[in-house]
Amino acid sequence: MYLQAAWQLPHAPDGSPYAAATITSNWVVGIRNVTATATAARPVVCGDSLTTAKEDSTDPNPTNVGWTYCMDSQVDVTSGASDYGIVTSGAHATGAPGSLVSMPFILRSGNVPFTTTPAATRATSTLPGATLAVTPEAVPQPPLNGDSVATVAVGIPANAAPGVCDITFTAAVAGTLLRTGVGTLTVVAPTGGGRTAGGGGARAKRKITTILPKGLPVATARAGGVPVLIGSNVAGPAVVRFQQGPKRRPTVSLRKRTRMKAPGPVKVTFRSRKLVKGPFRITVRVRGKVVKTVNGRLVR
Repeated sequence: MYLQAAWQLPHAPDGSPYAAATITSNWVVGIRNVTATATAARPVVCGDSLTTAKEDSTDPNPTNVGWTYCMDSQVDVTSGASDYGIVTSGAHATGAPGSLVSMPFILRSGNVPFTTTPAATRATSTLPGATLAVTPEAVPQPPLNGDSVATVAVGIPANAAPGVCDITFTAAVAGTLLRTGVGTLTVVAPTGGGRTAGGGGARAKRKITTILPKGLPVATARAGGVPVLIGSNVAGPAVVRFQQGPKRRPTVSLRKRTRMKAPGPVKVTFRSRKLVKGPFRITVRVRGKVVKTVNGRLVR
C-alpha cells in the first residue's frame, strides 16, 4: 500500500517560505467492510475510538451492517519541509503613461534542500493594454536559504488612466508546484505638455529605458545569453551593442538591430561562448548616435 499526503504550508506576510525544517505527523489508517447495503463507495469515517469498530451503516439484516475500524500508527513520521515562496516586499513601481517600469520578484528557498530545475515564470496585469516581459524567463533554483530574482518589466500604455493595479508573478517550481506573488503598479498623471509615447514626432524628446539582468552567472549567460529589455517613448529602429573588455579593443563585441516599441519592452538577447565573469556595457544607437549607455556585470 502506498500513501501520499500534501500540506499547505503557511507563508510569512511578505511571501517568504515556511521556516520549519521538519513536519511531524501521526498517520491513521481506516478500513471498512462491504455488504449488500454498505457499499464500497462510502467514505471511511473514524469514530471516537481508534481501537473499537464503529457501526456506520444499519440494516435489519445483521449480515448487511456496515462498520469501520481505524488504527493509528505507533510511530510518528518526521519529514523535511521543503518549500519556496515569492517575496514581494520590493515589488512596487510608479510610472506615467507611455513609460516602462520594472519591479523585482524574489524566489526564496526554505532551509531544506529541494533539488529542481529552473522555474518557468510568467506575469499578468490588471492594467488594460499593458505589455509585460519577465527576465529571466526561467528563474534559477535559489541556494539553500537563498534567493533568485526575476524582473518584471511593464510597459504602461499611453492612454492609461491614473490609479493602482496589480502585477501578478507566477513561478512553476518543479514543473507543477506553483508559487504566486502580487506586486503593485501605480500609474500617475503625466506631467508637462510633452507628447505621449508612440508619437514619434520631431518634438518628442527621446527617452530610452534599459533593464539588465542582475546576478546573472556567466555559465548561464553562455548557455542562454544575456537578455536586455529596452523601452522607448518613440518607436523606431535602433542598434544595440554588447561589449566586454577595453572600449577600444573589446574582447567581446556583439551587435544587433532591433525595432523599439513605445513604450516596450523589446527583448534583445546576446549570446557568445566568449563571455567572461565581470563587467559589460550596453549601448543603444539611433541614426548612428549613442542615445543610451548602461553597465552590467556577470558573476561567478
